[in-house]
Amino acid sequence: VLRMYITHFFVPIDLSLHYELPIAISALGPQTILSIIVLLMLTGLCFKWYKRHRLFSFIIIWFYITTSVEAISVIFGNRGIMYDHWSYLALAGYALLISLALFEFKINARIRIGMLTAYLAVLCFSTYNYNFVFKNEIVLWADTVDKYPHSAFSHFNLAVAYDREDNLSKASEYYRKTLALKPQHNSASNNLGIVYAKMGDSKTAIQYFERALTENSSDTLALNNLAFTYFLKGDYQRSIQYYQRSISLTPDVPDAYFYLGQGYLRLEQYASAKNSLQKAAVLYEKIHEHKRLRETKNSIKLINLSDKKISNE
Repeated sequence: VLRMYITHFFVPIDLSLHYELPIAISALGPQTILSIIVLLMLTGLCFKWYKRHRLFSFIIIWFYITTSVEAISVIFGNRGIMYDHWSYLALAGYALLISLALFEFKINARIRIGMLTAYLAVLCFSTYNYNFVFKNEIVLWADTVDKYPHSAFSHFNLAVAYDREDNLSKASEYYRKTLALKPQHNSASNNLGIVYAKMGDSKTAIQYFERALTENSSDTLALNNLAFTYFLKGDYQRSIQYYQRSISLTPDVPDAYFYLGQGYLRLEQYASAKNSLQKAAVLYEKIHEHKRLRETKNSIKLINLSDKKISNE
């Protein structure tokens, strides 16, 4: 990662929002050996230049300090190991290095200005060209997929981008590619199930929700998605079963109680329906979900009216 940062400082090509780097399983791998050599040379120069060119030594030390976030992220975090914005502070040292290199060594003023102008022109062109990648979310993640075709993370985010634009065919394509690269990707299974549900294919949707549950039996999102899909199909008994499982894991989701109550209501199990809807009403009130709260209270009123009618009969 540190070697790639240094490479990007001098030659900013193949920049990406997300990087997928091979995991080194041995210190004898060619990429690992090359990285070790580069960093040892850099460290050696730091000691060598300490007395004569202390500013150069400071720049190298500054690079190591400012990129130490890499180690912090890997040890304490759960994020990627390389992001361009993590190198911004280190770039300040690189800018100082370029200035020192041009003015410390005796170079003809015209040549110096020419070199600096040419280098800045290349950087400006690269920056201008790279900005087109940020045109929108789809273009951004498509660029990442092109650079890292084996990245499940990039494929998933491209699928999400298409999903947000309601391009369901493209979204389903990239969700499937995500699962081909990482079969245990629960979010991809869930999202793909939702896409098929939107397209009216409830049978396939259920298959992907069940696939997510196979990977993680405590996946409440998959449980709720399954329950809602069965609810829409009119299979209220199964819908109730999945909502009950979901509520046993996360008892503070108002929608689960609401649709559980609606399922009981359609099965004419009024006591259970009223109990679930009352719990939903309490939770909706806490989060100020007024529209759904009114729907819930209206359903409770209907149950109360039905109870009175039955009592009168």
